[in-house]
Amino acid sequence: MVLSKVEKPAIEAVLAEASAAKLKELAKNYYVKGYSKMNKTALVQAVSAALREPGRMEELLYIIDQPAFLLFRRAARSREPVKVKKALPEQCSLLEDLGYLVCDASQEDLIVTVPAEISEVFHQLEREGFTERKTRYDLLDSYAMATPTCSFIYKQSCRVCR
Repeated sequence: MVLSKVEKPAIEAVLAEASAAKLKELAKNYYVKGYSKMNKTALVQAVSAALREPGRMEELLYIIDQPAFLLFRRAARSREPVKVKKALPEQCSLLEDLGYLVCDASQEDLIVTVPAEISEVFHQLEREGFTERKTRYDLLDSYAMATPTCSFIYKQSCRVCR
């Protein structure tokens, strides 16, 4: 999708550009009931509704890595699309595949934005303290990831001391 420099696209406009097969895949991933029998218009509406569910967005934002989250947050907070270095497409891919981020690689820099309705849901989550919870979650996750390493180092140092 070629992004305008002045406004965020509507989620329905973004989804309408996707193929029916892609919309069915999204609907399946979002547990939309009856998606296999829906036409494209119904799929766009159903996937759009699924994407705007705050709980679903919160779950996704907890599990994505820090660089992808920072890119999403920057794009969601900006009133217009943001430019990022093309060296960062891996940060876009998951969020773009899931419909939460729109990326335009047709220009020299990568241009990213979050559809207007998705930004609104993210702002609601922020008002409810999500950013602070995400910071604590990431900190606990880094502690959990470091624990096996620290345990190994401790065991090795105990063996050396004997």
